Formats: sequence, C-alpha cells, structure tokens
Amino acid sequence: MTLTLAKSSEYKLTKSEIDFRRLSQFLTLFIIVFFCACNAKQQTEEKKQEPIRIWTPSYAKGFEIQYYNDYKIIVQKQINRQYASGSAIPASFLGVVVPKRPQKTVLASTIIAAWFQMLGQEASIVGFNGSQYIYNTILKKRVADGLVKEVSSANGAGLNAELLLSLQPQVVFSFYDRTGGQTQKLLESTKIPTVYTSEHLEKTPLAQAEWLIFIAAFFDAEENAKQIFGNIANAYTVATNTYKRSTNPKYVFCNIPFKDVWYTPSRESFPALLVADAGGIYCFGNLEGKGSVPLSVEKVLVEAYKADIWLLNSSMHHSMSDVLKEKEEFARLKAFRTKQIYNPTKRMNGDGNDFFETGITRPDLVVRDLAEIFRTDSLPSLNKLYFYKKLE
Repeated sequence: MTLTLAKSSEYKLTKSEIDFRRLSQFLTLFIIVFFCACNAKQQTEEKKQEPIRIWTPSYAKGFEIQYYNDYKIIVQKQINRQYASGSAIPASFLGVVVPKRPQKTVLASTIIAAWFQMLGQEASIVGFNGSQYIYNTILKKRVADGLVKEVSSANGAGLNAELLLSLQPQVVFSFYDRTGGQTQKLLESTKIPTVYTSEHLEKTPLAQAEWLIFIAAFFDAEENAKQIFGNIANAYTVATNTYKRSTNPKYVFCNIPFKDVWYTPSRESFPALLVADAGGIYCFGNLEGKGSVPLSVEKVLVEAYKADIWLLNSSMHHSMSDVLKEKEEFARLKAFRTKQIYNPTKRMNGDGNDFFETGITRPDLVVRDLAEIFRTDSLPSLNKLYFYKKLE
C-alpha cells in the first residue's frame, strides 16, 4: 500500500507583518549601533579626562594639582575635596568650581592673608573674618578705608551671612575645621564656592609653608609661587644644616599656662620641630603626638626648672613682670633668673601679630630667629631677631 503525504499548505506573511519584521530588525540594528557609539564616546571622554600631568609638592602631603587641556583640578587629600578652575570643566565634575583668577574674594584666616600678600593678590580681597587680627599694613589700610569689609557676626562668634552675600564674592578662602564648626556650616549654606586650607594637618614647617602653591593655583600663579617657596626651602635647609651643629645646645621649653593648664607642644609639633632644627634641645621631646598636650603646671615646672630658654607664644605677655603675675613660682626657673625669656611680639600692628601671619608662611625666618636665640658662642644679637623679642 502506498502512502501519500498530503502537501501542507504554505503560510504566507502579510505585507504588514513583513514590514513589522523589517522595522524590528532595523530597530535592533539601530540600538546595537547606538550603544556601540555611546560606549565609544564614553571611552573617548574617559580618555579625555586623564590629566595631562600631575604636580605633587616636595614637602606637603595634603594636596596635588592635576592639569587638563583647559582646566585644572586641585585635589585636597586630607579632607577629600576637589576644586576645579578653568574653562570647559566637565559637567560630571562633582567638586567645587572656582572662577578662574577670582577678582572678589573673602578670607577667614590671617595665614591665608600672608599668602595673598606674597602673591600680590591683596586687591582681590573684599571681606575678612577677624580683620582686627591682621598685621599686613596694606590690608589693614584697605580695611580702614572701607575697601575690605569685616564679615564676622556682631558677637564675633561666626559670620554675618547677610553681609557676606551682599559682597558677592566669587570665592571664600577659609581654614578647615574637622569639627565642622559654625563658620564652616554657614559657608556651606551660602552656596558660595569655598576653598578650605588644611596646612595645619601637615607634619613639618616646610610642608605647611608649601601651601602657598595651593593658593597660587587659583590665580594661575603656580610658577611664581614655586620660585618663592623654593627660596624659602633653600634658606630653611641651609639654616638648619648650620645650626644643628651646635656643640653645647640649649635646653628649651615653650608656652605659658592658661587657667592652670599648660598646653605643651608634643615632640612632633611644629614648635618642637623648629627648636630641634634651630639646634636646641626640647625639654618635652618624649611627649607623644603632633599637637599640644595639656599638662599640670607642677609637672612642667619640674621638667623646665633648669632649662636655658623659655619661648612664649602669647600676645599678652610683654615683660618679666607680666610673666610673674601668672605664677610667682616662675621666679625660680633658670630661664627667668637669667632673663632668657622670648616672645614673638616684635612685629605687632594693633591686635595683629605677624608671627601668626608671616611666621607660618616663612619658617626660614622663624628658625633663623631661634638659632640666634640658642647661640652658644655669644649672647643673642637682639637686633637680628625678626619675630622674637626678649622680655625685660
């Protein structure tokens, strides 16, 4: 028996179904091409985001400068912030955009004011928080002439937000407070671009001073700043290499008690490092840490009894009698009996003390002063001292 298979009827697509399939294929191909193009564009853009070069400081660890075709990014490592300056800054940048070479600035630190002076940028300052503490004579006159406004609040505890906003600054330069203090919180709320300096988190005086270049980057003045800092570093290095060779070093202690607490610099603090670099021996070189350690007056007096030099750090003590008013026991100290007490109050302008301004930015001048005070071959030449003054 022969089986005959029935021929199945063939299904024919309608024109609309054929058009739909063609459209689907076209759309699929388009999507593939589109995503490939987007991926290629993203890769190209990512490639463009690679910096042309990165500059890292010689001493400071807290920042670096990344250079791109039309802009730069200043990376602040210690507090995880980034600032962009220039043109064609990518929309994807999530940091703080600062106008290139700002013409209207507000400052909240005398140390920053010293850097502005070194860079010749005083004319850009329109506001200052705590202007009574400025030493800089040019800036002080600008305040007196009304060209620089005091932006602190009436009680001096923070900023006057209304006045600050009325000045329309392009950027505010302030110091960084780890606790996120009142001033910092207010600055963040104003939405004004704010640049924080954190030089105080560095480990050496030269590293701290190198933050001049951080400030200079916002004014396209890095090369000038590098030359200035290079001279400072060279002078500091020459001085320390010379003064460390003293054969009969002086023993030194620092500061004066406040409300029966003696805040004593630790061995890694800037005062202790400067004493060592100037050829002295710091009496509290065994104190751990970087900042100051609160000690009892009695404990300090025991260690400091036979010390040769007493370095103050106060704008309130100008004579031996001023010191003795704090504690009569101070009269028994060797440094008091031999009148070897020094205070950085030689350069005062009202309430402004240049030691807390230029002294931070010019550690070479500080170490030179200390070396002169620590001299063992002869008595210090007081007219050579730049910041320090001998108490009488």
